[in-house]
Amino acid sequence: MMRDAEADIRWSVIDPLERQVVLKESTYEAHILNDHEEKDGKQREFLEETAKTVVEKPRFIIRDRTEASRAKYLHLIGIPVEGSVKIRSLTVVVDESREPCEVITWIPQNRLKECVLEGEVIYDEKNDRLSRK
Repeated sequence: MMRDAEADIRWSVIDPLERQVVLKESTYEAHILNDHEEKDGKQREFLEETAKTVVEKPRFIIRDRTEASRAKYLHLIGIPVEGSVKIRSLTVVVDESREPCEVITWIPQNRLKECVLEGEVIYDEKNDRLSRK
């Protein structure tokens, strides 16, 4: 018989820092889909598999300045729109204080406005730089 916590897991992946990161079904339903306007919820639903891939293979992982227990996984993605592709930054927010780490939300952004100090970069795929702070 599956425990309640396991039953609530929608998906689970391993990030580049070799940590398990999960998306709970309850978070997906209550926050990612239903906590936004219908159009935004539909776009987030469409991006679920992409968000999962971003957690597995981000370009950057950075510390969230507003919440020390959270990290932002970032990557550029293409979103098909009326016969063209819009390039967006997809940010997946993960709570690192939980075991396993948990996805809080994901946000497709028109503009990337992140400015980070070097110490806030947890992972940089291009430099294969890892920090376990």
